[in-house]
Amino acid sequence: MIGFLRQARPEDLETINQLAYESEAYWSHDEALLKQFASLYKLTAATLKENITYVMTGDCGGENIVAFFCIKPEGHTANLEHFYVRRDLIGQGLGRKLWRQLIGLCWEKGFDKLEGVTFPKTLPFYLKMGASQKGSVKSKLNTGQLIPKFRFNIKNEPR
Repeated sequence: MIGFLRQARPEDLETINQLAYESEAYWSHDEALLKQFASLYKLTAATLKENITYVMTGDCGGENIVAFFCIKPEGHTANLEHFYVRRDLIGQGLGRKLWRQLIGLCWEKGFDKLEGVTFPKTLPFYLKMGASQKGSVKSKLNTGQLIPKFRFNIKNEPR
């Protein structure tokens, strides 16, 4: 059974950073861009202390990490910093399951909205989950490229 959610621990960092790298590679980024991504978006012990980071595991013991998310609280807004599913599990419904757990956690913590930026090829996933596109911002990886920004209104979700 996949879908056990637990808070990320420092000993998870190597696994979740590798998972993020491989998941990004799924979308056909070139090697130079992937190396830049790995450097710029690497999670650290400080990331875990300053943000809300959870892993989804495929076992009740919590060691087989299959996905994770990281949100940065800013007032009543949760900023989605990371949302990744293991590369070999993309397209099997795990992202939807992780999204529901993310939204439930945000609702419990009192956030009104979830905002984030995403690679253009992954925007359809967030739109399918009920988010709306709210413009675009300059990419930190590709100079001059604009990437979509999205927002999901949590306070409108029934509980």
